[in-house]
Amino acid sequence: MTQHILYRHYDENGTLLYIGVSLSFFERLTQHKCHSTWFNAITTIKLQRFSTKPQMLSAEKKAIKKEKPIHNVQHSDLNKIIPNPVFTISQVAEKIGVSRRQIYKMIRDGRFDLKPIKGTKPRLWHGKAVQEWIEQWLAQK
Repeated sequence: MTQHILYRHYDENGTLLYIGVSLSFFERLTQHKCHSTWFNAITTIKLQRFSTKPQMLSAEKKAIKKEKPIHNVQHSDLNKIIPNPVFTISQVAEKIGVSRRQIYKMIRDGRFDLKPIKGTKPRLWHGKAVQEWIEQWLAQK
């Protein structure tokens, strides 16, 4: 049975660091450990389970807008301040909930077909393009 989990990470003062969703929470937690600068500040994690993926995704969007975690970009007011941020491969991987290694594999086999910004080393992607790709990717699942 698939678990549709919305999770919240808090620091020792109760500050909400991050809200995310996952179908594989412990794998996602490991990814945060490897790729998130704020991971070591986590002292409390709260989980909320949903019956369906659409319910989970809707709850995530509402929670981020209402609760304003300090490290979320997606669905947050940061998108109003920086209308088209640029993302590294690590940030793209974090946004879609996979490892960097998995992104490279997805690029090789054509599942991640979004072209990086021309001439960028390391590779960078426009935030709006990444968000559009994520929405299409989620719709196919």
